Order: sequence, then C-alpha cells, then structure tokens
Amino acid sequence: MDRYWARVCPEIGRTRVQRPKLLMLTHCAGPDLGRRASYLWWALSRAGHHHHYELGVTAAELTRLRTELVDIIALLDHSEAPTC
Repeated sequence: MDRYWARVCPEIGRTRVQRPKLLMLTHCAGPDLGRRASYLWWALSRAGHHHHYELGVTAAELTRLRTELVDIIALLDHSEAPTC
C-alpha cells in the first residue's frame, strides 16, 4: 500500500498511520479494492493478535489470506493513478 500511495499521492504516502490510507484507498482505488484491503488488514491483524482463549488461524486460512494479499498488491501496482 505504501508503494501505491508513493506513486499516486505522495502526501498520503508520507503518513505513517495505516488506517487513513485504508480509508482513502476506498475513495481513490475503488470501493471493491478498498473493501478487500480493509478486510485483509483486519483478518491479518486478528490473526496476529488472537487471545489465548481463541482458536488460532489455520494454515489454510493463512494461505488464503496470503493469496488475497498477492492479488491486492498486483491490483494496486497496475491501477491507474486517480485524481485524489
């Protein structure tokens, strides 16, 4: 995502906090891609911060999340620069 923002809108790219970048992504890269990226961020954060009383993420789930991550990176790398 940082690579996308550095290319599209360097002012946003310089922001160190990721949440505003995710919110702006929905506006600039489209609602579908924004939703997918937000869900992926949530799922990976939850996988890394689960509680001891919760079941951990399975290998199959991590593989699916990784595949989604690779897809989103490819879409961001090949997306047109919007007028943000």
